[in-house]
Amino acid sequence: MEIINTLGDVSLAKQDLATAEQRFLTAIETAYKLGLVHNLPLYVNNLARVRIRRGELATARHDLHEALERALELNLLPWALMVMVTYGGLYIVQGDRDRALRLFGLVQFHLGFNPEIGRQIETYLQDWGLAIKDAANAAKGYDFEAEVSDLLGRTWTPEDS
Repeated sequence: MEIINTLGDVSLAKQDLATAEQRFLTAIETAYKLGLVHNLPLYVNNLARVRIRRGELATARHDLHEALERALELNLLPWALMVMVTYGGLYIVQGDRDRALRLFGLVQFHLGFNPEIGRQIETYLQDWGLAIKDAANAAKGYDFEAEVSDLLGRTWTPEDS
């Protein structure tokens, strides 16, 4: 499944959205069949990235909600942070630059932050001509748990994981 997901990433990078979508769907289906649910948040997140590029924003939002719920349910914080970065990409496309920057900033300063997540944020920022300091400034005065609760549509605390 990891190889299929990686091939989906390669297809996405080449703008071959049909192939990327098929590969991510195959990774999701295989994970379900084999009961290997720990990477599902990542696979569903990647599928949402395809849908954002296609302009299928409502479907992408649904995918991201599912991916975030699953990542938190399985206590996979790095995947949850990655999903929040993709939510930021969705908000940029929808024209909500401030919320996107806020999410990027909150993720950037979270203890679970890692270089891979940083690369995702940098890619979005570069694509949209934004700076990392903009993300840091946008996050000031905001609370990580409150943002997650808002994305989920329900109250969430780290103890819920």
